[in-house]
Amino acid sequence: MSSQTEGYDVPVLKNHVLYHAFITHCEADLVFAMNLLKQIEQHHFRCIFAKRDFNVGAAVIDNIANAISSSRRTVLVISKASLRSQWCKYEMLAAIDDTHRNNRISFIPILLHNVKDDDLPHPLRFVTYIHAGKDKDYLHKLLRALAAPDEDWEDHIPAGNVAHGLAWSYYFGYLKFLLPGMDKRIECSKHWKTDSTKRRMCKKILLLYPSSCHCRLRRLDEDSSGRITHEGEVELLQDRAGVVGRVYKNTVYSVVSKEGKKFYFVGEYVTCIRTMYEMEQSGIAGLKPDDTRLLSTKFLITIKQILDRDKDCTNMYRIIFYEDSDQSGKTASLPDHIVKAIDEEMEMENADGLDPLVRQHAIDSGISIEKDSDGQTESIQLGNEIINIF
Repeated sequence: MSSQTEGYDVPVLKNHVLYHAFITHCEADLVFAMNLLKQIEQHHFRCIFAKRDFNVGAAVIDNIANAISSSRRTVLVISKASLRSQWCKYEMLAAIDDTHRNNRISFIPILLHNVKDDDLPHPLRFVTYIHAGKDKDYLHKLLRALAAPDEDWEDHIPAGNVAHGLAWSYYFGYLKFLLPGMDKRIECSKHWKTDSTKRRMCKKILLLYPSSCHCRLRRLDEDSSGRITHEGEVELLQDRAGVVGRVYKNTVYSVVSKEGKKFYFVGEYVTCIRTMYEMEQSGIAGLKPDDTRLLSTKFLITIKQILDRDKDCTNMYRIIFYEDSDQSGKTASLPDHIVKAIDEEMEMENADGLDPLVRQHAIDSGISIEKDSDGQTESIQLGNEIINIF
């Protein structure tokens, strides 16, 4: 049901949905956003606006999460400035996450000034956006979008919800039995040192996630410019699919930092995502590179949500996302990503004066921003996972 107002059907809000729109913007676009808020509310759409409505004293992250989850749509005001803003990028990610979880397109991008299609994060290119800098009729289009019925997110993906199925298959078919006890198996490795001052190894398996989903079939040390070396294996015996005592091997590698320090780790590719790469390459499934990127983002979000609910898996892994968009097969930067991850994990493990539960809470709920060489935000770390969509 909806109420008619000046040519627009204002949807009736139901259940936990309290607002028609949450308007996100950066400080540089505040005047435009406030004017937009005024015009939308004049047509009787109910909005939530950070500067006016956020709970004072509450964490910014919580305010953003509550605003998105309680709004029918998130209006993303996108400018060159907002694309440089860490919080705006987080709001975009959270809006996309909401779309994934509810399988409905819940965000409306509004482009300002000279923002081009190529400037947008990949998932935002799959929906029709409004260009306020070029279209004089942008307000009418926005109001019409706010009044429109929900659209299924999967309708915009040629191959449907492939990522969702792959994530659940990866969990039930592999991670659910592999991850529990991974820390103990790593501690049994000959490369593990009980003396933390001498140790150069973390307790988690490192799951490597190339942005193209092109997981190589060869070993990591064949792709690392000589900085990664195969050192051995850790093993798990598991009765599986009629095979008694099936042996699952996870490879132990060493990696040398730029400063010449040697670290050890258990690592492998997130191999199931290669399916998406193969679907793109074959042409049969109709996937284009941007489709693969979108599905990849959905996979990351889904597997995180699954593993966050399994206490036996949560602290046993870390996903390392890295760019290989040229698909040349070179992973020269991979050793640096691995060293950084090991260093951070060891710092967490060895932090003095912190209760383990407090430390883990910091890991699970903390947010850190990864920056590229130009100082621009390229990924957001949520809990144990690094999710990169920009």
